[in-house]
Amino acid sequence: TSSAGATDGTQDPDDGNGHGTHVAGSVVGTGDSSRVHMGTAPGAYLVDVKVLTDTGGTNSQASLNGIQWIINNVNTDWGNNASSRG
Repeated sequence: TSSAGATDGTQDPDDGNGHGTHVAGSVVGTGDSSRVHMGTAPGAYLVDVKVLTDTGGTNSQASLNGIQWIINNVNTDWGNNASSRG
C-alpha cells in the first residue's frame, strides 16, 4: 500500500478533514457482521492521495500534484494477446 500528500509536499496523507476517510469507507468498507453498510468494492486495495487540506480546501496545483503522483506510480498490467519478439 502506498500513499501521498499533495497539499504540502510531504508523503503524509493524514485526513484531517474526514472527506477521504468517508470516501474510502464508501468504496472499500467491509461492513459490520451483518454486512448492512458495505462499500461498493469491499476487499479492494486502495491507494490514497491527499489533495485537500485539513480544512477541506484545495487548489489547482495540489490537484495536479496528486494526479501527477498517480501517473508516476501506477502500474497497469492489462496484457494483450499479441505476440512479441521481446
